[in-house]
Amino acid sequence: MDLTCLNRDLSRVILLDTSKEHYKLNPRNGLALKKWTGDKDDRELYDLAAFLQTIVTNKVKDVRSVLLYYNDFDDPMQKFRENQAAVLKTQSELSKLQAEEKMKKAQGRTSPFIPQKR
Repeated sequence: MDLTCLNRDLSRVILLDTSKEHYKLNPRNGLALKKWTGDKDDRELYDLAAFLQTIVTNKVKDVRSVLLYYNDFDDPMQKFRENQAAVLKTQSELSKLQAEEKMKKAQGRTSPFIPQKR
């Protein structure tokens, strides 16, 4: 399929398919997902929704840069899950460090109600 016929800004267009062959005319706009095999525990569409929401939330100006990165992996949604887990871990560690720093500052403060030793 040739996406240029859509008359849309291709920096904002994502073509999802199970085969890269189907978007060979616009490979920078495509993302190949695993084919559904009937597995009731398949989470691919949930991951895809989170992936797309992340693109929107982060106000990505050109989706093709994101797609270029994820198309380097055999399972783009698996890589996205791994990246999200790493981001959450980093955010958790940062929050913990900030809480510890806040606690240290609070312990170092003196109260105006407690007489100071001179």
